[in-house]
Amino acid sequence: MNKMQIEIEEWQKLIGRAIIAAGEIELVTYKCLMFLPTENIFEVVADLPFSKRIDLICRLIKDKPLSKELRDNFLKLLGEGKKMAETRNLIAHNPMQISVYKNEITGDFLPMPEIVAMRKKKKLIRINDMRKFTTEVERVSLDIHALMGQVISACNGTTINL
Repeated sequence: MNKMQIEIEEWQKLIGRAIIAAGEIELVTYKCLMFLPTENIFEVVADLPFSKRIDLICRLIKDKPLSKELRDNFLKLLGEGKKMAETRNLIAHNPMQISVYKNEITGDFLPMPEIVAMRKKKKLIRINDMRKFTTEVERVSLDIHALMGQVISACNGTTINL
C-alpha cells in the first residue's frame, strides 16, 4: 500500500468518526426537545435546522432549576456544537478530492487529499484540520452526552434513562 492509499484510508476513518460524533451531538438536541419542554412540542420543532434547535434548547434551559455550573457547561458545549456545524456540513456535503500542488522550489508536483467546498472554493480541510476536528467533535459529543442526562433529570425532577 502506498503513502497516498494510507492517507486516504486515514481520511475515511476520520470522516466517519467525525460524522458519527456530529450526529450524536445532533441526537442530543432531539432528546432535549423531547424531554425538556413541559408541553409536547417535539413534533413541531424537530424539523428546525440544527442551529435553531440549539437556540431553542438554550432558551428552554435558561430558567430551569439547574446549578449555574451545570447550565454554563451545557450551554458552552451546545455553543461548541453549533460552531462545529459548518465544518461538519463541509465534510458531509463535499467530496474528498486529490488536489495537485507544484512545489515552487523543486518543481515537483505534490498530490494532496483534501475536502474543498464545491460552492465556496476558499473553504478546505486538509488532513491535519480533519484530525483536529475529529478529536474536538468526539470530545464535545462525549461531554454533552454526559451532561444531557443531568440537565434533563434536574429540569424534570426525575431520573430519565436516555
